[in-house]
Amino acid sequence: MIPLLKAKPPPGPARPRPPRPRPPHRLFGGPDSLQRRLLLTAGACLAIALIAAGLSIGFILQRFVRGQIDGRLDDRILSLISDLQPATDGSFSLNLDRDGPPFDRARSGWYWQVRRGEAVLRSGSLDGRDLALPEVPIRRQDRNIPSPADGTGP
Repeated sequence: MIPLLKAKPPPGPARPRPPRPRPPHRLFGGPDSLQRRLLLTAGACLAIALIAAGLSIGFILQRFVRGQIDGRLDDRILSLISDLQPATDGSFSLNLDRDGPPFDRARSGWYWQVRRGEAVLRSGSLDGRDLALPEVPIRRQDRNIPSPADGTGP
């Protein structure tokens, strides 16, 4: 006779495996991870590029604005010089009214003054006051030639 195989009983409920511990999720990877090093390098390069761009743009804009103001003031000086008419008594006058904006508003911070000896012409913004000019040695041969001077307002 053939031996009968005994059937195995059906397996019972399977024992759940314990969960594998996961490493904690880190935003920038581990301390030695490639992801962390790449992100830190990219951040440092970006910061350096932004600082360099800010400094260069600031320098360029400062030079541009200063050049525009200097050009405008040089044009004003040339127009004042070209419109001066000397009189026989040593005074002088202007052919045209040169008090355009912003030189026509009283105490606006924009002033011009032409002085020759005791004769003085002023912008309307000076409101009848004199500019306090520092004593600057004139290097030109002729002291009667009009020249710009740096000074403070009234």
